[in-house]
Amino acid sequence: MKKIIGLVGILIMVLTMDMAAAVKTYIYKPQNPQSEIYEIYIDTDGKIYSKNSSATLVRLDSNYTLPLATTTVRGGNKIGLGLTMTGDSIGINLTAGSGISISSATITNSLTAGDGLTRTAADIDLDAATTTTIGGVIVNDAGLGVSAGTISLDLATTSARGGVKVGQGLVMTGDSVGVVQGLGLQFNGNQIDLDTAGTNSLGGIIVGSGLSISSGTLTPALTAGDGLTLTGTDFDLDLATTTTIGGVKVGYGLTMTGDSLGLTLSGTTQTFTASDATPTVAGYTLFFTAASGTVTITDFDDGTDGQEITVIGNDNFTTIDMTSSSIIGSSADITLDTDDVLTFIYCVATEKWYLKSFVNVSADNSTGF
Repeated sequence: MKKIIGLVGILIMVLTMDMAAAVKTYIYKPQNPQSEIYEIYIDTDGKIYSKNSSATLVRLDSNYTLPLATTTVRGGNKIGLGLTMTGDSIGINLTAGSGISISSATITNSLTAGDGLTRTAADIDLDAATTTTIGGVIVNDAGLGVSAGTISLDLATTSARGGVKVGQGLVMTGDSVGVVQGLGLQFNGNQIDLDTAGTNSLGGIIVGSGLSISSGTLTPALTAGDGLTLTGTDFDLDLATTTTIGGVKVGYGLTMTGDSLGLTLSGTTQTFTASDATPTVAGYTLFFTAASGTVTITDFDDGTDGQEITVIGNDNFTTIDMTSSSIIGSSADITLDTDDVLTFIYCVATEKWYLKSFVNVSADNSTGF
């Protein structure tokens, strides 16, 4: 083998068909015309042969094995997937897929640029996105995040930009967020003003004299003056006496019109209605009976606490129910004769009239009552 490799000359390839296995025949022709011409045979496995004097092939490289070709070693390889052998030529056997074309052993892409893309030669570039066209953007780290190719909006905080949901009190119209105007509020440009509160409308007030506000709670800051007592947050009116300022109730013989107090006595006497069993005693102190037939009085209407009345008989038909009514002071009913006199006083707490005195003109009263 070394001798063969070391020969200086020309190898001429001749294809022969006289061997059981197809082999490549090389004719070695030395540069020296007087040197002997050799026939060298190489089979498909790369083994080298020569003919002896009997024309029998003799292997010249019996101790030689063709190494496997690598990126650093010359050698042989088998024809694998995607390759073809035609004669002594190796070719690539490729099938063009979608978007690929093959012409004269040249592979090119046949893609076209869609919306948001521009093709320049063999490159496809992403257009820059605008408000009206599709394209690409650079992800700014302020308010945006990218994970596995997905851009997401960060949650907005008081110190970081991001996105929020439209919550209570807000409304979304198109791409604009607005504030819902509620009762007691009005818009003034970009600000919301509080309406002034009224007796029938919601709004705001200014905390004035005698009031204080803490944590949104309004409380009175007044102190009780003469005639008043402060209990918690309530002012109570003291009871008036002959020596202290305070309040009183409108009692007998008085009337309240607006903020004015007046007398209601239009006279000193009043006559009961003939058949009224519960005559009113409002505004008077002296009353006459005037029954034209039998009538029994069971109560005196409209009495006030401490009110005293005097009833004088002016007929012989009126009886005062003293045993089964709210008028008490006798174990038996009293039937009035003409000019009999009875005096009563009223108690609101018990809702009763009490007999104070009775003058029976038919009796001997010369010794006193």
